[in-house]
Parts: sequence; structure tokens; C-alpha cells
Amino acid sequence: MKKRIKSKTIELKYFIIPFLLIILAYSYLIYGTMVSWIKNNYDFIRADAINVARVYSHNLNKSTKAKELLYDLIDERLLMASSALSQRTEGHSNELLGLLARELNVDVIYSYDSNGVIQYDSSNEYIGWKAPEGHPVYAFLHSGEKYHVEEVRKDSESERFYKYSYTRLSDGRFFQVGVSAENIQGFLKDFEMEQLLSDIGKSYTVDFAHFIGTDNVIKESTIESFKGVVIEDKDLLQAIYLDQEYEKTSDVLGVKSFQVYVPVYMDEVKIGTLAIGQNTESFFSSALGVIGKGTGVLLSIITVMGILIIITYNKSKNHLNLAYYDTLTNLPNDVYMKEYLSGKISQKKIANKAIFLINMRNFRTINIALGFEVGDLIIKEISQRLEAALDKKGMLFRFTGDRFVFYVEGYQNAHDLEIMSQIITSVFDRPFEYLRKNKQIIPEIGIVEISDRYRNVDDLMKDASITITYMSSGVCNHMIFNAEMRNQVEREEVIELELVRSYKNLKDDIIHLEYQPKINAKTNQIVGFEALARMNSKKLGFVSPTEFIDIAEKKQLILPLGTMILEKACIFTRKLVSQGYRDIRVAVNVSGIQLLMDDFIDTVSDIITRTGIQTRNLELEITETILLENYAMINDVLQSLRNMGIEISMDDFGTGFSSLASIGELNIDIVKIDRHFITKIITGSERNLITNDIISMAHKLGLQVIAEGVETGIQREYLMKNGCEIMQGYYFSRPLPEDKAIAMLRATL
Repeated sequence: MKKRIKSKTIELKYFIIPFLLIILAYSYLIYGTMVSWIKNNYDFIRADAINVARVYSHNLNKSTKAKELLYDLIDERLLMASSALSQRTEGHSNELLGLLARELNVDVIYSYDSNGVIQYDSSNEYIGWKAPEGHPVYAFLHSGEKYHVEEVRKDSESERFYKYSYTRLSDGRFFQVGVSAENIQGFLKDFEMEQLLSDIGKSYTVDFAHFIGTDNVIKESTIESFKGVVIEDKDLLQAIYLDQEYEKTSDVLGVKSFQVYVPVYMDEVKIGTLAIGQNTESFFSSALGVIGKGTGVLLSIITVMGILIIITYNKSKNHLNLAYYDTLTNLPNDVYMKEYLSGKISQKKIANKAIFLINMRNFRTINIALGFEVGDLIIKEISQRLEAALDKKGMLFRFTGDRFVFYVEGYQNAHDLEIMSQIITSVFDRPFEYLRKNKQIIPEIGIVEISDRYRNVDDLMKDASITITYMSSGVCNHMIFNAEMRNQVEREEVIELELVRSYKNLKDDIIHLEYQPKINAKTNQIVGFEALARMNSKKLGFVSPTEFIDIAEKKQLILPLGTMILEKACIFTRKLVSQGYRDIRVAVNVSGIQLLMDDFIDTVSDIITRTGIQTRNLELEITETILLENYAMINDVLQSLRNMGIEISMDDFGTGFSSLASIGELNIDIVKIDRHFITKIITGSERNLITNDIISMAHKLGLQVIAEGVETGIQREYLMKNGCEIMQGYYFSRPLPEDKAIAMLRATL
């Protein structure tokens, strides 16, 4: 009996011990699994919080940059539309505005009269509407501004979001141009803090999320009651102050929760702290479910993780392409270029490295004329041609809308750069499919050799842009940067700023006028003056008219500068008339650009009215060269000016395209013989001179003749003998300041 009991005890031992071991092992496994699973959940929440903070920061940055980019694009579209509309001062209609809205790629165009009432409407919906006091349109009407762009706002009538610009015409009328911003507002709303926190709650395994501002107050939360709560936990406040991550377990609404706090940055500046929390009481019940599912769950996790990895990889690849490649041309973009060139600048061992900034001089004009879609197709074709031509010779980037950058290294000398420039320019020789036969894209290439003086990409690109700016139109299509260019461009910038300041203030004496008398050689009396612009820069001293007028033309300042000169000359004329010289006439030079402006005649008429002179006191001088293009249009404008009583003279006659046979077709009153012919009176034999023929023919056509550049008595006698009595030049007087000109006038009468 004892033996059997012993045997059973042994059998029981063999079953109990393994069972106990299994129980212990299983218990340990359960315990370890539970601990590990809870720890993993804690780690997962922590990792999630860090990842969410990074995604949140990225989205905030992306939102800001997207907003700036979208608004810049809209502003550019509004600016181009406003510029185009400012040229159309007459002939408006609803149908025309509708057509212009489609051509200019804007949504609405309203034409207001000078009282702020809509006269014409591209949508035919608001004709006769008048802005009430306090309305943005009312504010612009009374602001005196010529151009203004608003921020996005809800339209008071349609209740839709628009971004508007305003352009005022010289007679007080103005245009309002609008681009719909409905889609942009919806897009940006996705990046608002409340929406981002909501997305966190939906997309990540968390129970709640807070955003804590830099003032330690909860700004947003997925739990409504937490909004506005002030953080008082000292340990948490210390971690926030030190910009450290922090974690803790505490009761949240009566439930034990594990929380992770992570600082959030935007452009490397801390903007707050993100808190992520999860209920820990659910961990234990979830752990039992995890153990029960076993291998199936593991396989599911592996499958899900694999899918997530694939999705994450694809998203990362797409994000990389968006960040570093241009979507139109698939070329590396400016972000890629800056990183790439920064690395090359820092690599001192690389010998002979340079960049080519490829600019398309007239692309913006083509873009406006043919539309942006055609412009994009042309850009794409250019990029393909450049890639084919420059294959394996360097690195090509799309820098901006109409500019490319090409990096090359290891060349031998400047001659190699010249050859490379020829390869690039040859790309533009073949006609482009979408351009008219008589149109072509004109390339300009600024070349900068990368030396030790360059510390960053911005300086490098600035010098490349300076090289483009330095190139004279039509002289060459490529240049290599040198220090003289920088000095010249800086000088031009000073002159440009002073020109702007001068035309904005008539009393400023940076640009002043001197007056050269026109003399009746028979009586030696002054019959008129020619107004000549002079510049006395506060920084540079005297600047020649050739230089500052050339800069004014390049910088598109010739219109306001010309208007200012005309007004100053008319003010001087009024002073002469008020002193009794009622028949005196002052001549002012005008440019072809001024004559082509729709409102030029109105501008002249307005200045005459404001200064109180008679049209007979004003003479406008033109040169032959401005008639080379738009002959018929300019000739019509000249006739309109003559109809007003203003005399028109042709300056430098004989040096341009006009001939004695065709001069009769021009709507002019006076010809001024160029000093080239006057000089020959001394240097050439009299029988070879054609000056007398010019005088004789002009008189037969009923034109008055003035000789300019008269410097000797011999020239004076010759001209008088051949019937030219009105002269000007150093023989009589140099150009004089206003007071000396008046004194000389008094002395001769």
C-alpha cells in the first residue's frame, strides 16, 4: 500500500511539477507580455507624440509657405491684370470686361466711375452698386492711392471669399479686379490648430491631445473642457521651460492615463508643446486579447506593418520629389540647387567651377501674350533641349519661372565657358512649336566662376543676377562676372533711387532743368528756350543726362520722369509769361514711350491747365529714331498735339531714317539741324555742304528751321546767309540755370 501511494505521489509530482512549471512559465509569459505590451504602448505613445509633433511642425511650415506661395501667385496675377487694364482707358463695356477677365485669368472685373459707382461689370450682376462708407472699396476711393491689393476677404454682396486689387486711372475712375479664394480658404482651414488636433485623434491611437502655448495655457484640446486651463504641475513646467520631452501617468477625468509632452517648433522657433494621452486601464484587457490572438495577430501586424512601410515609403518618395524637383520640368528645383551649390562652395579642392544663370529676356511678354499654359509648354520644351544639349556636362536646375541654372566644374579656362555658352544659346536657335514665326525667345547668360570669396549661394546668385542686369540689350547674350559689374550695378541702383525720389517731389533739386536760349540771329533776341534735364546726385555728384536717362528707360521710370520734366518746364514758362514774355516758347524733349501712352495727350493738357500757360508757349521735341516703330500711331498723336496749338519740332534731323522727300509726311512744324552738319560748316568745303539744301527744302515745305550746336561766328554767318535765322549753341550761351536764363532774356529785350 505504501508503495502504491509512493508511486502515485511520484506520478503526481511528475505531473504537478511540469504543470507548475508550465503555470509559472505561462504566468511569467503573461506577466512579461503584459509588462512588455504596456511598456510598448507607453513607447508607442511617446514615439507617436514625437512623430505627431514633427508632422505638426511640418504642416504648420507647409501651411505658411503654401499660403505665402498661393497669395504671391494671386498677387502676381492681379498685378499683371491691373497693369493691362491701366492701359485701357476708353471703350469699356460689360462684354469687354468679361473677355478681359477670361484672358487675364481673373474671376471678376468691375469698372467704377470717379464717385465709386460700378459702371461696367464682367459678371453683369452689380452694375450701379455703390460702396457704402466703411467698405474697402469706399476706403480705396478716398485713399488717393493709384494701386492697392487687399488681403483675402468675404465679398459683402456675394458672401464668397475673394482677393481684390484696385487700379486708379488719371481721371479718378478705377478698376477692381478679383480672384476667387474659396478653394484656398478651404485648403488653409485644413492646417488650423483645431483641425490638426482633431486629425491627430482620428489618425493615431490616442485618447486625447492638447496644444499648450508658450504662456503655459492649453490653447486647443480634443477635450473641450481643457481649453484655457493653465498648467500648474511644477515638474511639467520645468520640462516645458527647458524644451525637454516629459512623460507622466495621472488621472484625466477620473481615468488613469499615460501622457507624453513634446515641444513643437516652426522654422526652429518653439511655438508650444504638444501633449498626447492614452487611457492605461484599457491596456490590461487589451493585453489578454493580444495573447489570445497569437500568431494570427502577429501575422496581421506583420502584414499591416508591411503595408504601412510601403505606404510610408511611397509618401516619402512623393514628398522628396515635391521638395526637391520641379513638377513641370522634373529638373532639380531651387531648394535642391541651394543645397547642392552650398556643398560645392565648401569643397575647396574642386578646381575651376562655375554657374551659368540662363535668363529668358522676353519670356514674360510671351507668357502674357500667349497665356500661361502655352508658357509652361515652352518652358518644358526648353528644359528638354537644355538637358539634351548639356547631357553629362554638369548639373541643370530650374531656378525660377523663366530662369535656369547650370553648374559645371573641371573646365580648363574661360574659353571653355564661352563654348558652353554657345551650346546653351544654340538651344534657342531652332523655332519653338508654340511661337509665331516672327517671335523667338532671347536668352541671356550670366556666368560666375566660384572662387574662395563666395561663402553662400545667395552671394553667388546675386552676382549672377548682376551680370544679367549689366548686359546691354542686344549687345551680347552672355558675360562673365567681374567686380566692375557690381560697382556699376550699385551705381545704377543709387541713380534709380534718386530718380524715384526726384519725380515724387517736384521741389527736389536732384533732377533740375537748365535752359539754353534760342536766338534770332538777326535781332540777337531770345525767342525761346530748350529745357534740358540735369542730375546732381547727393551721393555721386554730377551724372550725365546720357547715363541717367538710359537708366530711367531700363528701369521703366521714363514716364514719371518725363512728366516731371514737362511740368517743371511749364512752371518756368508760367514764370516767364507772368513777367510779360507772353510769346516766349519753351521746348521740352519727349520720348517715344510717352507718345505711345493712351493718356499722354490728357497728361499734357492737364499740366498746361494746372500751370496756367497757353499751348502756344509750349514746344515738344522728338527725335527721328522714335518713329522707326509705330510710325503711324505716333504721327497721329503729333497731329493731335498740333491741333491743340502745340508746336512739334524734330530734333537731330538728318541723323535718323527720315529723308528730305518724306519729311513732308510728318506732322511737325520745326526741324532742328543736327550739330553734325553744323560742325561741317567749318571742317568741310562749302560746295560739299548739304546744310543749305536741308534749310531750303524745309522752308519749301513750310517748316521752320533751327540750327543747334552753333559755336563759331563762321557757322552763324553761313546759316544766316542760307536763310536759317533761329540758332542755339555755345556761341550764344550754354544751358543756364533758371535765374540766369531770365536775366539773359531781360538783357536781350
